[in-house]
Amino acid sequence: MIPQLYDRLKSKRDSYLRRARVAAALTIPSLFPEEGQGSNDYYIPYQGTGARGVKSLASKILLALFPPNTPFFMMTVDEAVIGKEVPEATKGQIEEGLRVIERMVSSRIDQKAMRTEFFEALKQLLVGGNVLLNVRKEKLRVFRLDSYVLQRDGDGRLMTLIVREVVEKSTLPKKIQVLLPTNTGDLTEELTYVYTVVQRQPNGRYKVHQEAEGNIIPGTQSDYRSETLPWIPLRMITVDGEDYGRSYVEEHIGDLSMLENLSKALLEGSMAAARVLFLVKPNSTTKIKSLRDAVNGDFINGNADDVIPLQLNKFADFRIAKEKVNDLEQALAAAFMMTQSIQRDAERVTAEEIRVLTNELEATLGGVYSLLAQELQLPLI
Repeated sequence: MIPQLYDRLKSKRDSYLRRARVAAALTIPSLFPEEGQGSNDYYIPYQGTGARGVKSLASKILLALFPPNTPFFMMTVDEAVIGKEVPEATKGQIEEGLRVIERMVSSRIDQKAMRTEFFEALKQLLVGGNVLLNVRKEKLRVFRLDSYVLQRDGDGRLMTLIVREVVEKSTLPKKIQVLLPTNTGDLTEELTYVYTVVQRQPNGRYKVHQEAEGNIIPGTQSDYRSETLPWIPLRMITVDGEDYGRSYVEEHIGDLSMLENLSKALLEGSMAAARVLFLVKPNSTTKIKSLRDAVNGDFINGNADDVIPLQLNKFADFRIAKEKVNDLEQALAAAFMMTQSIQRDAERVTAEEIRVLTNELEATLGGVYSLLAQELQLPLI
């Protein structure tokens, strides 16, 4: 039942995954390798502007979302309850207690070293437009788009989420292992799929369980409120009516694709131009062997007019291509905020610097920061 549902939802995800792989090939290919690729089979881009842009923008978003050594949220007392449910005299004590909670949450994120996973998740968002986070007690896990499928309702709320992982059968509980087919010695038969299923119930709560080979794994069944669900599916750019998001790189795929093609042409042309060849006139008095065997400073018999260096004479063409490459790099640098930054090279940044950076991100990305605040920061808190 669940494998069939996964395959059915997978067909809706495939178009987003194909675009993510195209975007990754022009930026950071290892983020979304082609299906079946090994660790050494990644496409090698002819330019590094895409990779630098993704890492630059991801680091700026990370700094704005989770500034180091500073709480990224503020808890306040509702003014409507002051004097009614909360005495005016205790307001200061309550606010001081809330400040302690803010520092505890920020300290917890530092202790779990979550920023490394957040940085990886942001790169996945920028390139693929989607990423899934699993907030565990011990650590934070990041799942890329080819590991899960999902459904949302018309308001964008999660309805169904299925995560598929490949695990060794020996790691499963004994109760499940006895239900699985007997191994025949084939290494591929020692692996199986484990599905994590998250489904929204009519009462708004979420039921979660894991299963393998059609059998529910004991001890994995849980029930969560929507506010405490540890599975957080994120989107970069939302489109009304679509279950998945669009990526930021996808919006600039034209410039990146043209830059890739021009960079490839310039590189190949430069390599051809760098090759040194000499043409010698047939039946000339200058001997090719004498030229080849001569060392620096030697005297040989010959006529200078008999020897001509081979030249491409493509300088004007290369110059036009190089100017276009420069224009594309400047446009992409502005789009990925590689030339705009107020962050100082320091361990600490002020609240004003974070506020300015947040406004800059909001203006450049068009509301993406606000979406991440609602879909990432709030559930995480």
